[in-house]
Amino acid sequence: MKKLLLASLAFSTAFGATAPTKNTPIPAPATAPKAPSAQAAKTQAQQETGSKNIPAMTPTPQAPAMSTGMAAQPSAQAVQHKFQLVNIGVPSENRHKVAEILNKLLANEFTLYVKTLNYHWTVRGPLFSSLHKLFQQQYESLAAIIDDIAERARALGEPALGTMQEFTRLSQVRELPGAELDEGQMIKDLLDGHEAVIALLNIAQQDTGEKFKDMGTNNLLLNIIEKQQKIAWMLRAHLEHLVEQQ
Repeated sequence: MKKLLLASLAFSTAFGATAPTKNTPIPAPATAPKAPSAQAAKTQAQQETGSKNIPAMTPTPQAPAMSTGMAAQPSAQAVQHKFQLVNIGVPSENRHKVAEILNKLLANEFTLYVKTLNYHWTVRGPLFSSLHKLFQQQYESLAAIIDDIAERARALGEPALGTMQEFTRLSQVRELPGAELDEGQMIKDLLDGHEAVIALLNIAQQDTGEKFKDMGTNNLLLNIIEKQQKIAWMLRAHLEHLVEQQ
C-alpha cells in the first residue's frame, strides 16, 4: 500500500511540472493558411503565364548626339522644291510664254490630224487607193509632230493641253462636221489647213528664238516647218493633177 501511494505521488509531481497552471495563457493553435479564391487563382495564373512570354527588357542604346559641325538635313519641302526647279537656260517667264505658243500649235495640229484621219476613212472615187494611203502617211506624220510639241512643253516644265474642248477653243483650223466632200475638196481643205499652220509655225519659230531666247523650241519648230511644207507639197501636187484632169 505504501509503495502504491509513493508511485501515485511521483506521477502527480511529474505531470504538474509540464501542465499549464491557471495563470499561464494557453497559446492559440496555429491556423492553416486560407486557400485562394478561384478568381485570385486565375489572376495569378495569368500573370505567371504572361511573365513567361515577355522577353527580358534590354536597354536601348542611345542615338549618338549630333555634333555641332554636322550639316542639317534638308526638309521635305526643300527637297520637293529642288526637284521642281527647271534650270535649262530659259527664264521662267519665257518658258511660260513659249508653252502658250506650243499649246496653240498643238490645238491646230491635232485638229488637222483628226480631219486627215476622217478623210482617210471616208475618201472614195477613182483615186481612193492612192489618197487612202496618202492620208494615212500624213496623219501618222502629224501624230509624231503632235507628240514632239507636247513633249517640248513638258520639257519646259509647263503643261501640255490634251482635251478636245481645249483644242477646239484654241484652234484656227476648223472642222466641217457632216460635210460630204469629194476627192478634190478633201485635198483642198487639208492643204488650206496645212498652209494656215505653217504660217503660225513661222511666227512661233521666230518668236521663240529672237524674243524668248529658247533655241531648243526654235530648232524643233524649224524641223516641223520643213516636215509640214513637204506634206503641203504632196497635197498640192495631187490637187494640181485633179485640176488638169478636168
